[in-house]
Amino acid sequence: MHQLIKYAFPIVIAFDLVSLYLEAQTALLGCSHSSTPSLRQNNNGKKLTYHNSSYGDNINKREPYSDYVPAIVEKYVLNHVAELFYNTPTTESGTWWWNRPSNPSGCAIWKDPTSTPYYEELQQFLHELRDYSQRIADFPPVPDLRLQMQTVPQEQVCASLELHPDGLPAIFPSQQLSYTRAGYVEPLLTPMRHPSFCFDHDTYKLNMNYMVHDFPTLCRQLKNHTRTVFVDMGASLDFHAGTESPAMYIVDLYHQFGFFFDHIYAFEISLKDPIDVFAKVPEHLMASYHWNNVAVNPEPGDKFNPLHWILSRFNEDDLIVVKLDVDTPSVELPLANQIATNFSDKIDHFYFEHHVHMEEIAPDWKSSMQGTIEESLQLFHTLRHVGVAAHFWP
Repeated sequence: MHQLIKYAFPIVIAFDLVSLYLEAQTALLGCSHSSTPSLRQNNNGKKLTYHNSSYGDNINKREPYSDYVPAIVEKYVLNHVAELFYNTPTTESGTWWWNRPSNPSGCAIWKDPTSTPYYEELQQFLHELRDYSQRIADFPPVPDLRLQMQTVPQEQVCASLELHPDGLPAIFPSQQLSYTRAGYVEPLLTPMRHPSFCFDHDTYKLNMNYMVHDFPTLCRQLKNHTRTVFVDMGASLDFHAGTESPAMYIVDLYHQFGFFFDHIYAFEISLKDPIDVFAKVPEHLMASYHWNNVAVNPEPGDKFNPLHWILSRFNEDDLIVVKLDVDTPSVELPLANQIATNFSDKIDHFYFEHHVHMEEIAPDWKSSMQGTIEESLQLFHTLRHVGVAAHFWP
């Protein structure tokens, strides 16, 4: 036994040293947060260009929508979840430390050039995302689109919302946008929030500038009788103390592009003084803001299930946006699944923070983590496939 320990111990030490070296090399590579064009070299030194375009001629925002088209990198990730360890078991036990981590990395695809064949495209996409965010910030607010359309042709009104004369694909030449019934959106990728979170946790943990919205396409879907609705499940306006409520950020973003919500249904389980709540609601939203200081119930047909009693009063011609973030998987997942199976024809955009096992966010999500990254990607992919422009919520 002593002889076994004598020889085994140096082997373990050596193995650990090699592991530390590889981790250090990966970190060094990750630090080069570059935005170079998507060119790479094969083993013969030949330069390789972008993969085939995901913006084919049949993916034009002005043509009738047929089916969800994921970005090339999103499709690759969905097809290689095992290699990325995204199917790692949901419990700490049963995962061997020398085989794969108990909580897989959501940042490897952004920091490790060997994790996917699309590292350079992702770096370029990150650069493009910054450009897109700046264009959003610089876009001047416009009046209610429905009022404009009473005197101006709809196509003229909607064209005025373009951030680029040639549309969103011109802003994202890396070709990493996905295409939904609601138009172009960001690809479904880890870390399920802004990719710069992988390089600056504190600054980008709650940053929402990674979401892509195709407002011109949404505008072209408006009708003269369209009603606009925002359903906010988990609506505490002071949850992120000292910063703007993320839900209000979304409301303001739609408002900036002329989508004025007729109704905002806010649900929050934590008891709040209505005086304090409405003190935080901007004046221009007071007439449309409906505060419901109750817990949502995921039981189908229950009167406290917002999907049941709210959406039943609207139709497919209405613009309906839903946000779900109640930090309770037993409530959230049934509601998300109901959206996919029963309400996909009515909901245009859906925002959901899905707490699954992931290394970089584990210190924040802690015991609320349930399920795998693979399961989350499949859920969001299903939602988009049935017509809902689903986004990861930070």
